[in-house]
Amino acid sequence: MSFIQKKNKKCLLTEAVRRLCGLGQGDPLSSSVWDVVFQPFLDSLSRRNIALTLTLPELAPRPQTRCITNLVFADDAVGAVAGPEAIALLEALARDWRLATNGRLNTDKTVVMPLGATLWDRADLSKLSFVAPDESLPWIGLQFAPDGNNRLGFHDLERRVDRVILSVRDRWMTYHTRAFYLNRYGISKVLHSLSADIPPSDVIKAIERKLADFVKGGPRRSDYKQSVFRN
Repeated sequence: MSFIQKKNKKCLLTEAVRRLCGLGQGDPLSSSVWDVVFQPFLDSLSRRNIALTLTLPELAPRPQTRCITNLVFADDAVGAVAGPEAIALLEALARDWRLATNGRLNTDKTVVMPLGATLWDRADLSKLSFVAPDESLPWIGLQFAPDGNNRLGFHDLERRVDRVILSVRDRWMTYHTRAFYLNRYGISKVLHSLSADIPPSDVIKAIERKLADFVKGGPRRSDYKQSVFRN
């Protein structure tokens, strides 16, 4: 199978593709096998400008699907396919795609985004899983809506940071200890999300405020500058 590979700075799907996608789940950090990729993952690739385009004519049996591409991030192949017969081609792509894996096989990280999946006979799709349009699903350890609405996931991220802070809110700690605690248990959760996607600026600012307020002592704190310089 021959591939035409080129850099693509946009990697944006058309509205028609968005409407046709049968969206499923995939977690690059906690799942050993990806079944189906969904819109937030593809959107994050576009925002980060780090995807490649692989033009696969074999996966485009109809003229209206010839513009469909496969996005590749590191060793994880994301395929948009028109029917279950293309799954074998994607498995071949995963076996051949050895970049960023030191030559190891990548079959366990093949990601499939089927087009018009609701029209397929699901009895033939034992390797794929699906979720209802109104269901949320986990990705990067957070809950996202399959339609690409990332607010749910980033709200979940804020709540995670809140739980880290609330668990020790009533303990007495120096400013240095508070900062160390956040670096160990709070920042890691934020970076875990940033490694896969870029939150909106208001989400980042809200998390920054929570972290800074905790280090400074929270609502019962004394004057931060006086305490720091006194010590």
